[in-house]
Amino acid sequence: QLLTFFDGQKLAASSVSLGKANSAFLTADGKVFTCGSSKSKALGYPSTKDRALPTLIEAFASHMAKVSLQEDIGAACDNDGKLYCWGASDSKHQERSSTGASTFTYRVVHEKVVVRSSPSTSSQIVGVKYSGDVVHAQKKRSGWIQLSQQSYPKGTLAKGSSFWMLIDGTHLKLGLLLQEISDQAQSNKIESGVVPKCLRFDKFVEDVACYGREIVASCREEGVWIISEEDALGSERGTVNVKEICSASGPGVCSSVLSASLSHVMVICHPRQATSDNQPQESDQRGHSPTEDKDMEVEIARMSTLLQHHNLYPALWNAFLRGSVLVSL
Repeated sequence: QLLTFFDGQKLAASSVSLGKANSAFLTADGKVFTCGSSKSKALGYPSTKDRALPTLIEAFASHMAKVSLQEDIGAACDNDGKLYCWGASDSKHQERSSTGASTFTYRVVHEKVVVRSSPSTSSQIVGVKYSGDVVHAQKKRSGWIQLSQQSYPKGTLAKGSSFWMLIDGTHLKLGLLLQEISDQAQSNKIESGVVPKCLRFDKFVEDVACYGREIVASCREEGVWIISEEDALGSERGTVNVKEICSASGPGVCSSVLSASLSHVMVICHPRQATSDNQPQESDQRGHSPTEDKDMEVEIARMSTLLQHHNLYPALWNAFLRGSVLVSL
């Protein structure tokens, strides 16, 4: 069925993205419209009612270049390379329902607080949390909290299955480190995630995709990076920890086309030609050299031949008709 909701508004949808219970439409003039369930918190604006027709996300003040939805999280980037996300993390509620245990929620109020392997200031440091970060705990003991799995630290130091943080560092002349958040305050925080926020990501983002409940960002000349849902939605400062996606041989990859689903990420890489600093190549208005354009044409022709050889076009089209694949150009 042909969708006609943009008729008469002088708007043309340039791309579409589908979430678990929502749809997002990016128009040619850089506006983002969404519709679907209000319970998912992925509309990008506060709403107590489901939206049958696309409604503008007014929080975006700039010209948006890409938009992506997946599950109950949304992400977008604008023409200035800034990265935005919105949605509501339900991991806390999932943990409660799966374990049946109570959890405690704290906000980091000190500049940074270390995570240790046991409830002792002499134990090994296995991570760090920063001011504004929200952490969830499954247990309190003698002025310490034991972190729940969703708040485990990440990185090479994060080894083991028990992670602890000190609540009050007054005896160390540090003052209060963590402040407990009431259920109502946490509820208000989750509600605030409905409206898109700009993430502090010091790279120029050219494309974005939601990988399950995580965000994958393709950056200009700086590889492809993945951001966890907890970092994207949990930090009030907007500062996020990122991890670079690497190729099988080790180095990072750089994307010309980026797509993701619940379980897979697809990256089509730029073919790159090494050049000498003393022998610069000519480039066109897009910044591509003749050699790069030729290499890309050869690569596209090779991929197209492979697709036809393996008869994947009919399979993709059939999947698209079944609603399991979204194709956009």
